[in-house]
Amino acid sequence: MGFAPTGERRLGTAHTLSGHSRSRIWAHRGVSFAQMVEIWTLSERHLVTELAVGLARRVNLILRASRDDNRIGQDYIFHGYASDFERGCDMLWRLGVAHAAYGPDPGRKGLPFHHIEKAFPPYFKLFSPSEIRCRLSAGSPATSPSLHELLHAYLRVACDYGPLGSFLSSRREPFTPQQEYAREIDALESLGYVERHGSTVLWTKR
Repeated sequence: MGFAPTGERRLGTAHTLSGHSRSRIWAHRGVSFAQMVEIWTLSERHLVTELAVGLARRVNLILRASRDDNRIGQDYIFHGYASDFERGCDMLWRLGVAHAAYGPDPGRKGLPFHHIEKAFPPYFKLFSPSEIRCRLSAGSPATSPSLHELLHAYLRVACDYGPLGSFLSSRREPFTPQQEYAREIDALESLGYVERHGSTVLWTKR
């Protein structure tokens, strides 16, 4: 375990993508509108929201700490084409709680749309916790990932990367999560993904 691997930087100018553009990209990948919409219960929406907040926090922390050139100004980060971080940014983007760009200067005009249908953007601005909670409380966008997809992306980043002592345990034995994970653990417990044993928690078989 350790900091996230980084890849070769892609050159280009920035283009922040709209929800309509995201829908077209997923349609291009063979995902229909009906398949992109998942109806969540209130408990599931709460879990989705807390997982999104936690995923954004961990991705920001790890990428900004691992290499200076992962930071693009004060807002955008470069995911380095490392699959777990690319997937994490993708989940947040599809949830509508991240902005995507194709270059390190988001103030400049980006690539024409026909250049972005087959290429995944390497630059992202992740929303703050309050922005994520506000955005997701208003409803889920058509491009939202499934709860299973989001949970998988969250666990890959939270359990496998970060400074020593900062990641979640993925073992099937009781562990004490760090305070930063408190809200995510509460939400996971509410749907039976973890159970408490005193001050420790244990992953269930769900």
